[in-house]
Amino acid sequence: MRTTEQELPISKVSSGIAGFDILSRGGLPKGRATLVAGSPGSAKTIFATQFLVAGLQANEPAVFVTFEESPEDIRRNMLPLGWDIARWEGEGRWLFVDCREHDSDQGVIGTYSLEPLSLRIKHAINRIGGQRLVIDSLAALLLRFPDQNTIRGEIQRVLNSLKELNMTAIITAERVDEYGPISRDEVEAFVCDNVIVMRHVLEHETRHRSIEILKYRGTAHGRGEIPFTIGSDIGISVVAPLLQLASPPASQQRLSSGIATLDEMCGGGLSKGLIALMSGPSGCGKTIYAGSFAVSAKQERCLYVSTEEGTGTLMRDLGGCGIDLEQAVAQGQVQLLTIPPESTGLMEHLISIQRAIDTFQPERLVVDSLASFERSAQSRNFNAFVTQLADYTRSRGIVALMTTTARLTGNASLAEDQILSVADAIFLLRYIEVFGEVRRGITVLKLRGSRHDHGIREFSITDNGIGIGRAFRNVSGILAGTPSHSGTPEEERVQSMFEG
Repeated sequence: MRTTEQELPISKVSSGIAGFDILSRGGLPKGRATLVAGSPGSAKTIFATQFLVAGLQANEPAVFVTFEESPEDIRRNMLPLGWDIARWEGEGRWLFVDCREHDSDQGVIGTYSLEPLSLRIKHAINRIGGQRLVIDSLAALLLRFPDQNTIRGEIQRVLNSLKELNMTAIITAERVDEYGPISRDEVEAFVCDNVIVMRHVLEHETRHRSIEILKYRGTAHGRGEIPFTIGSDIGISVVAPLLQLASPPASQQRLSSGIATLDEMCGGGLSKGLIALMSGPSGCGKTIYAGSFAVSAKQERCLYVSTEEGTGTLMRDLGGCGIDLEQAVAQGQVQLLTIPPESTGLMEHLISIQRAIDTFQPERLVVDSLASFERSAQSRNFNAFVTQLADYTRSRGIVALMTTTARLTGNASLAEDQILSVADAIFLLRYIEVFGEVRRGITVLKLRGSRHDHGIREFSITDNGIGIGRAFRNVSGILAGTPSHSGTPEEERVQSMFEG
């Protein structure tokens, strides 16, 4: 049986945004028009320009039809993103079609038609052999038409002409309400084969950007709002959707935690791709454990994300415990990424970490501490941040150690609650009072796929790092935060001799 043209799978072209290409299962449908709708400032023009830039990298000349901004403004605005449009124009690979309204147009009367626009676009495409097109945007032009039926017919005329030329196109449209009608006129969404919505929502005094594929006619795509950010050197970065990242095969290879006794407690170390949570109250040694983990293997690189201490302070504090982080950084073994959590939104931080991972290609990751991100976010956003970060590191076979601050009573914090199901290993650190003396304890609460020690061991912080000793005996209630000591009869007899 012969397959008709309509039954053939729809091919796609890259948008130039890796995360969006994952969400859309390959990019934008080839030979079709996609409506990109958003409120002012939602990055519609940047998305459209990045799409054209990706085409240039694939030797597909670009035509940009502008109705609002001047070509000069677009050139200037896109230059900080590393896109030298003027150079591409000089090379004959980029062509502007300036359709802005001029004073001489104000006196035009009678029936208005988009047929002249179609002819101008066709001429520009033929002139440079264009394969990708952007129309930014039709909103100003559509105000000239008396009703929606006329608008629909005129837009369809333009789209039909583009389809005849097999053009892959983006048409931008304005929105008034972030969660209201798709566009100001709404007609474009019904006529276009594909609809993408970009949002820039104010939530708890912070702006959050997101993108959603509302319609992809005849082709599969991911669903829901996906966060994105804009980088000064790469343009738009979209957070790769969960469950669509390819994970490497499970590995039996073990990496050292940096402390031999802890490796023994974990049955020989930590497996590749494992996500570990280390939880404990302030001052009980989480950062020192993290530092030992970061520098322990000379042949393995580690990305160290610090949210609470600056570079100098961190190096000084770890150096006092015999952990030479400064040398590890100088030798390229460790890369420090210092992040002030309140400086921007959680998803912007997530993308910064992902970019650092892609650039540095580490085998290990430290995030110290999740509690700082927790303080600057709402519960829903924090949960998404933790889950996305864990999924991203696991997909690359990276061993990740994330710390969080537990309450002194031993009750779980929000950060613990959110990551307990995500973490493959959980280490609990606790303060323990024994006969009027405060000591520290560590236990492996959870370790997926491996045997592990179930005891609560005493550990100490020395000039040479962490020393883990034997398990506590005759002490109960440690994990609950209410430790109590039950001595042996001989101990009780000796103790009574010194009591009045």
